[in-house]
Amino acid sequence: MRNLMKYFVGIIVLIFISRMLTAFPQEEITAETLTELKEINFQIVEADKIEFTLEVEGEFHYEIFGLRAPSRLVVDLFPIQKISVGPYVDIGIIGVMRVRIGEFQPQVARVVFDLGERIPNYQVTSIEGGVKVAFWFEEVIPEEERPPEIEEVEVEPEEKIPEVITEEIIPRAPKILEYNYFIQGKFGVGLHLQPSFEAQSDFTLYGEQGSIDESYKLKTNITFDLNGGKFFIIKNRIIKGNLNLSYWTFKNGGSFQVSLPHPVIPDNPRSYAFDDSMNGSLFNISVSPLISIFEKKKYQIWLGPIIGFSFGKLNILEDIDLEEKSPFTSDDITVAAKAYYEEKISSLLLGVMGNFEYKITRNFSLIIDTKFFYLSPNSEKLNARINFSQLQFALGFQYYLF
Repeated sequence: MRNLMKYFVGIIVLIFISRMLTAFPQEEITAETLTELKEINFQIVEADKIEFTLEVEGEFHYEIFGLRAPSRLVVDLFPIQKISVGPYVDIGIIGVMRVRIGEFQPQVARVVFDLGERIPNYQVTSIEGGVKVAFWFEEVIPEEERPPEIEEVEVEPEEKIPEVITEEIIPRAPKILEYNYFIQGKFGVGLHLQPSFEAQSDFTLYGEQGSIDESYKLKTNITFDLNGGKFFIIKNRIIKGNLNLSYWTFKNGGSFQVSLPHPVIPDNPRSYAFDDSMNGSLFNISVSPLISIFEKKKYQIWLGPIIGFSFGKLNILEDIDLEEKSPFTSDDITVAAKAYYEEKISSLLLGVMGNFEYKITRNFSLIIDTKFFYLSPNSEKLNARINFSQLQFALGFQYYLF
């Protein structure tokens, strides 16, 4: 009996040791055999037939079944450790309305074909490196509408007319929306195309006329942008509907030349000049429908107009207090105090934007923007228009939302 017990204990120990020795190699094999749903492509092979190719890398199996209310065809792929395709694709032809992709259960990728009211025929076949799913319409003639059978009569063969081969017109495959929404954050600079503007004001002192010549120069803008929007397909072109909120902050350098009458000697004005720096800011709300003009796997270029509204504030010299002392030369004049006027400005904003997008990950991109703005608000204080037209360059990131 003891020998029998020793025998069973020995078997159990051997099984435990063999399990421990094979545990680590098994993990290495699992890591090496990662199965991935890489891509879903489709093409229209005939006017009333469309084929989808589900590309899978690695060993896998699949199951199919149909659902009703609404009508759907479901393809489950397993085991799938990684899904590298978007979750939503609009189709809208040959009875297939859209394709949805997601993880149904751990290591189970589910591909759902949403079908229309008229359900097409379908065929699912296994191919090398994936699965092919075909949908097509087949015209069925009811029994009562079929023409009666005609008895065949032998006739002499006629001269054979050459068959005219016409080129089959296959409709263009529709564009696919991989994403629905996006948000962007950007930082940049704006270069003023006409940064200077001038004004003049007169005053009376010592019974004579004096004047102040004001010259302002807008410094380089610092810009902060927050964008959001939605992707659309219009006439088989992808449109990026973009709502932009931006904040511009800038310095306004002022140069002032004062012509001051002499307190004792008539018609002997003195000149005094000084410089100062003031602040300004603008807040802009704009929309820009962008059209995709160039597209590759990793990058894309968009172009479109900008229209919006701009409002903000601009500091302008309002008054100065000058002190002077004998012998009342230009060198004897100093500025005792200065007062500034904060003017509210607003104007319509027009422009054009080019947007370069480089995809870093599946839902994260680097954004480089180039914009031209035409902006010319009116200054009531200076009785002149201020040209804020500028060329902007911005760098930021974009995140895709489904």
